[in-house]
Amino acid sequence: MSEHTYQRSEVACGWDLDSGVATDIQAALPGAFGVACSAESVSVSFADELTPEQVATLDATVEAYRLAAESRLLARLKGRRMVEIDERTRELIENGFEFPPASGNIFSLSREFQLMLAGLNQEREAPEVVYPIDWNTADDSAKISLANADMVRSFYLLAVGTVRARRDSGTTLKDQVRAATTVAEVQAIIDNR
Repeated sequence: MSEHTYQRSEVACGWDLDSGVATDIQAALPGAFGVACSAESVSVSFADELTPEQVATLDATVEAYRLAAESRLLARLKGRRMVEIDERTRELIENGFEFPPASGNIFSLSREFQLMLAGLNQEREAPEVVYPIDWNTADDSAKISLANADMVRSFYLLAVGTVRARRDSGTTLKDQVRAATTVAEVQAIIDNR
């Protein structure tokens, strides 16, 4: 009888040796064997004693399976982290922007607002635009009067700049996720925006 034990990595769920590895072992080393798993280790038992070459094949098979499983786990974790970053970015954008700065007046950054503001900015100097233009705060507790084309431009640029900064902050975190090569590296990325 030959028994071989492999320690699970710190991320035990990263490779489930109870199931898929048995198929890989069967393909690499035909014969009767059993697989027993605990939270800390995986044991593979053979009825017959393995040769050193067979042990090397078994070791390589288990390691290849572990690496592939951890790679799949890493990809799933990265995908999940990307979704979390996108959700937080959307939340930050939905929080709106303050104009003028330090005024306490928070304006919406909804898609509808962004489209309306982009249209107004594009036409801000058209002769048919009548000033002042009033915009309500996101909670309708106050309004601002945009007195002229320059003020519309400033309002627009701050809104666009805020959206861009919040998206860029998400991209910075996503770059860290993309660069991560281990589960631990992905888990260490904190979105504290």
